[in-house]
Formats: sequence, structure tokens, C-alpha cells
Amino acid sequence: MIFQKKYYIDTTEGVDCVAVTHEVHYAIRDAVADLGMVTVLIPHAGAGVLTGESLPEVLAALRQVVAQWSAGGEAEVRDAKQRSVTVAASLAGMLIGRSCTIPFAQGRLLLDPYSDLLVCDFTSKAQRREFVVHVQSVPPPAAKTPPPEEP
Repeated sequence: MIFQKKYYIDTTEGVDCVAVTHEVHYAIRDAVADLGMVTVLIPHAGAGVLTGESLPEVLAALRQVVAQWSAGGEAEVRDAKQRSVTVAASLAGMLIGRSCTIPFAQGRLLLDPYSDLLVCDFTSKAQRREFVVHVQSVPPPAAKTPPPEEP
């Protein structure tokens, strides 16, 4: 079975990393799934999805790394649709990756108990970001019925 749901987060003008683990668990629950794979995708070029500990110190270190990647500054270019694209944010999104797939069993993600799924926005604009949770699950085993009794 396949189930898909869209969620939204609001970002600030800095680098944002938002834990979305609960939303992913809700999607698995809504899919009535027990065993399978879940993919989290953010379709925006200046964003990414990753797993990690969402401790303030860890996220601050991630922001420093992203700042080093963006040493080129806030240079902007135009894409094929003439939209403005920030080069550094797009590069960070490419290096982090815009999707992450995690297996689950018994309706729970197979992650370290201290890890979260994080949606990160690397752009310098506050905006509403969409991310998609795609659940693929195997059907539950068919219940065995006893053979009919013979008269």
C-alpha cells in the first residue's frame, strides 16, 4: 500500500532545522501501516532532509558547517523559470540531500531513540515550506481461517 501526505513548516531568515519525526509517525499511523519504508521529501532546492540528534549544540554546529559551505555569500542566479535562486542555499540542499528514506516496523521508525528526522531550510528568507511524507507498506498477512467443518 502507498500513502502520501503533505505537511508544512514556517521558517525564519536563518538556517532552520525542524524535527518532523512526530509528523512522520502520524503519517505511518494514518496509513494504518505496520511494516515498510517511509520517505520524507522537501521539493525546494534550498532545503534538505537528514537524520540526527536535534540537540541545540548539534544544530548550532550544523549551522556553522552550512555557513562554511556558503563562503561564496548570498549570490543569486535565475533558474529556467526566472525565479531567484540563492547559490549557497541550493548547494547546501544538494550536499545534504532533499529526501531521506527510513524503514519502519510495528509502526515505529527504525532510528536511534535519540535521533530525529530533520527538515532543514538553508535560505535567508522566512517562508512556508512544504514537505511530503510517502509511506510504502506491505499488506498485513491474511488471517488464517479454519477449514470448514464437514457434516
